[in-house]
Amino acid sequence: MIKQVIKLILGQSKWNHLVSMIKYVKTQSYFKLGRNSIFQLNEEWEKEEYYVEGKHTFFGYYDIAQMNIEEDKILAHVVKHNAVTSNDRAIVGYFSITEKKFVQITTTRAWCWQQGARLRWHPLNSNRIILNDVEDEHYIARVVCLDTKETERVIPMALYDIDNNFTYGLSLNFSRLQRLRPGYGYDTLNDETETENAPSKDGIFYLDLRSNQIKLLISLKDLANDVDSEMKYQHYINHISIAPDGKSFIFFHIWNVPEFRNWKTRLCVYNLKTGKNRILEEKDKVSHYDWKGNEELLVTCYTEKKEQYYAIYNTITGEKKNLTSVCLNKDGHPSFYANETKFISDTYPLEHNLQTLFEYDINTNVQKEIVEAYSSPLLYGEQRCDMHPRLALSGKYITFDSTYSDNRRKIILLKRR
Repeated sequence: MIKQVIKLILGQSKWNHLVSMIKYVKTQSYFKLGRNSIFQLNEEWEKEEYYVEGKHTFFGYYDIAQMNIEEDKILAHVVKHNAVTSNDRAIVGYFSITEKKFVQITTTRAWCWQQGARLRWHPLNSNRIILNDVEDEHYIARVVCLDTKETERVIPMALYDIDNNFTYGLSLNFSRLQRLRPGYGYDTLNDETETENAPSKDGIFYLDLRSNQIKLLISLKDLANDVDSEMKYQHYINHISIAPDGKSFIFFHIWNVPEFRNWKTRLCVYNLKTGKNRILEEKDKVSHYDWKGNEELLVTCYTEKKEQYYAIYNTITGEKKNLTSVCLNKDGHPSFYANETKFISDTYPLEHNLQTLFEYDINTNVQKEIVEAYSSPLLYGEQRCDMHPRLALSGKYITFDSTYSDNRRKIILLKRR
C-alpha cells in the first residue's frame, strides 16, 4: 500500500529512477561484502558455464527444451550488453557440450528478454531448429538447418508453441503481448490493435503446419465478454502450452485493471476436438505452469492477499489440489522429471538477492536445494534474469540462466554426478 502511494506521488518515471538508484546502492554494498558472486551448489551436481565474453548469453523461458535429444548441444541467444529489443538483432546458435564453443547459426529481429525468440529444437529432426523472426514487416517462424545454416522453411506466423508431431502450431499477437506485458512479446513491429480493448479479430491462432492455413480459434472479444462486457480493460493472451499428446492446450487470459495498478488472470484449457474452452482458475491469480501427463497441470498461484502456493489441476474434471507444503510458498518455474513424481523449480531473488533452485518430491513432500546463487539487481523490469530452470529429458542435466557474476547473463549447466 505504501509503495502504491509513493508511486502515485512521484509518478512512474521518477519511481523507476528511485528503484534503479536503490538497486545500484544495494549492488555496491554486495560487492563490498563479497556477496555478489555467491554460488552454492549441492554436492550431487557439478557446474559448467557457457557464455560469449562481454555479451549477454541466455536461453529464455523454461517451458521449451534447451538441450537436444542427444544431450550434446544447448541452444542460446547472444546479444550485446546494451541491446535494445526493437532495434538490435539477437544471434542464435548453440554450444557444443564437449567442445564448449559457441556455433552461430543465424540471427533474429523477433526476440525478448524473458522468452527469447521461442527458440527450440525441431521435434522430428534434431539437426533443425525453429525460431521466430521478422520478414516483410510480419512476424514469421523459420526452420533452419544446423549444417548449412540455411532457412529451409518460412512459416507465415510467429509461433508460441507447436505440437510434438509438428502438425500444428499456436500463435498470438506478439506486439500486443509486449505492449501489455513487456519482456514477453516483440516490439519490432507496432501493435495495430492498441486502440482496441478486446479485438474480435485477435486472440489465439491455429496454424496447420502441413497446409499453412491459419484460423482464429478464440477471440479476445469472446474471452472478454465473460468478465468485462463493457470492454473497459485491455485483454491479452500469454503462456500458451500444448499438452504432450497435442489434444488440448492451456493459456492465460489476462486483462489489465489500471485502477488497481494490477492485472487479473484466468487459467483456461481448450479442447481441440470439441472446440470448447474450460476455465480452470479465475479466483486466484495464476503465474507459471507445467504439464503432468496429458490431463493434469502443476500451476503456481497467488491469492488476493498475495499468498503464493503450488496446485495441481485436472484439466478434464476441473478438480484442484493444493500442495500445502511450507516449502512451496514462493512463486517459481516448475518442470517435472519424466517419472512425474518429482519436479524442479526456482525462486525469484529473495534476501540478499539470492535465488534458489530446488527439487521437490510430491509423494514424500521433501524438498532438496540444488543451487543458491546471487542475482544482479542491476537487471530489473523486463531485463531481469530469472533462472527459468530447464530439465534435459534424461534428468541428468539442468540448465538455467544466471547473473551471479559480472552482471551479465550466462548459461549454467548442471550435471548430476
